[in-house]
Amino acid sequence: QECDVKYDLEVYDRVMEAFGSLPIACVINDKFLAVHGGLSPDVEVMNTIVSFNRFNEPPRDGPLCDFLWSDPCDKDTDAIGIDWLPNKTRGCSFIFGAKAATPFLNKNNYLTIIRGHEAQLEGYKMSKWNPKVEFPSVITVFSAPNYCDVYHNKGAFIKFVNNTINIQQYVFSPHPFILPNYMNVFSWSIPFVS
Repeated sequence: QECDVKYDLEVYDRVMEAFGSLPIACVINDKFLAVHGGLSPDVEVMNTIVSFNRFNEPPRDGPLCDFLWSDPCDKDTDAIGIDWLPNKTRGCSFIFGAKAATPFLNKNNYLTIIRGHEAQLEGYKMSKWNPKVEFPSVITVFSAPNYCDVYHNKGAFIKFVNNTINIQQYVFSPHPFILPNYMNVFSWSIPFVS
């Protein structure tokens, strides 16, 4: 609605087309897998992702759905013994733990999985599941501060500088005042004037 009011439906369609064309995942510095959601039990090596048909509506199950909608286990202590659990919160995909992430990271020679997709109070969360490695198995970074105007969370992003990760946090800015349903002032004021 906001896009239609401020621009038009053609702009909205182009934005949706762009979102539908974004890559599912990327590898940064040969060590970091960046995805929106997480892992899939159907994908053991990253070369498999090349076979995904990205230019369609994501299905409700399968590896493309999982890369978009799976989540890591919430508590680090619980994650150690978990591989895959149904993701009841999302209604699709899985919750994955150390038993799923560690073999995937080892097989693909990655250090960590960097993902978004989940509001974090501090803007990020580091899940340290592998006691043999000091670096976290999963880093969730969430860039939308005060998500939906109710979470009061910080936003964050990751900067890679010379193979060093820097996490930058920031807070939200107040929104400008907008009338309900994006009404213009004239239409909104008519009932009061009459």
